[in-house]
Amino acid sequence: ELDSCRAELEEKIMKDSTEELGQLKETHTETICSLEKSEALVDELKLEIRDVTVKNNALQKAIEMSTNAYESKLSSLMQELNNLREDESRSDETSLLQETAKYESEIASLKGELGDAKLALRREKSKKGY
Repeated sequence: ELDSCRAELEEKIMKDSTEELGQLKETHTETICSLEKSEALVDELKLEIRDVTVKNNALQKAIEMSTNAYESKLSSLMQELNNLREDESRSDETSLLQETAKYESEIASLKGELGDAKLALRREKSKKGY
């Protein structure tokens, strides 16, 4: 009878162990699948981060180039305005005043655009943590 009990117990242990091993294999397979999916997501995120960084750098460069162009144009207009102000040979004072007003208006507009470009650049730099 002891041998019979022992055989039953061994059979039950083998059956339970086999079931437990099957469950462990299934859990292991699910874990590996989940890890592979996570790795794929991480790779996708890395690519997206790289793309965003490239676009952000291009945007920052474009803003800086635009700012430089506005500063150059502003400098040129300021020089023209100064030349007009210094030009005493003009006999038509009204025409001179109109041209001066026109240049002052252009300068004010460019200063506004330059301010906007600088603000955009500061925002981009602050987003990047500079």
